Amino acid sequence: QQITLLSAGAGEQFDWQKIWYFDSGTESWGGNGSPTASAGWLRPANQASSAYATSPAGIGADGNKYSQVRLRIRKTGSPTFAGYLWWKAAGDATWDTGRRVALPTPSYDGNGISVLTVNPAWTVTVDSIRVDLSSAQTVTDYFEIDWVAVGRPSPGASSAQLLEEQTA
Repeated sequence: QQITLLSAGAGEQFDWQKIWYFDSGTESWGGNGSPTASAGWLRPANQASSAYATSPAGIGADGNKYSQVRLRIRKTGSPTFAGYLWWKAAGDATWDTGRRVALPTPSYDGNGISVLTVNPAWTVTVDSIRVDLSSAQTVTDYFEIDWVAVGRPSPGASSAQLLEEQTA
C-alpha cells in the first residue's frame, strides 16, 4: 500500500551540460566591471548602463542538444529588469545582437527570487554566455544570480517507472 502511495514526478527535469553555483566565488565570471560573489550569489558590478556578467570561455555545449538556459535570480530594491542572454561560439570576437535573446519577465516570490528559463534557438557549439539583468544597477537597486545552467529539458519519473516499482 505504501508503494502505491509513492508519488512519481511527471514534471520536467533539467539535464545540464554546464552549471555554475558561485559557492566558491565568481567561478571566473567577468563582466562590465568585476562581479562579486557572496554566500553563493553572483552580483554584476554596479554600472549606470549595461550591468552584465559573462561566463568564462570553454563551455563547449552543442546548441542542437543543449538548447536551454536556466538561472535563478534575486532582486534587491527596485531595479528595472532589462534581461538578455547573449552567446558566443568559439572564434566569435564580440557580443552581437544577432546572438541575443530577451529573458522572460520574472515572477518573483516573497523573497524577490525567480527562476528564468530561456530557449535561445542557438545552433552553434556555445563557448560563452553573457547575462544582462538590468540596464542600470546601483548600490541599493540590483540583481544577483544564484546559479546559471546550460542544458536541456528531460522527462521526470515516468508512469512506467512507478509501475515497475509497484511490481517489485
